[in-house]
Amino acid sequence: DTVTLSGSVNEPVPPLMSIGWLQSEGPGDAEFSRQRSATTNVTFSQPGRYVLGLGGFDGSVAYDEVVVTVTP
Repeated sequence: DTVTLSGSVNEPVPPLMSIGWLQSEGPGDAEFSRQRSATTNVTFSQPGRYVLGLGGFDGSVAYDEVVVTVTP
């Protein structure tokens, strides 16, 4: 199964050094098509509850999560 995620990182004082998606929970693997982009497609290896996060780094880290439930 595949889902499209679209997030944003707002940087009040440029430059933003990097952004990226990661998987923090899930019964299988979440594969990101564009891991270092605010918008990405994610493919899941099996059904279940996945917690994914988008973070931004500019010397300090800002991070938020989204929960995706993949049904069989």
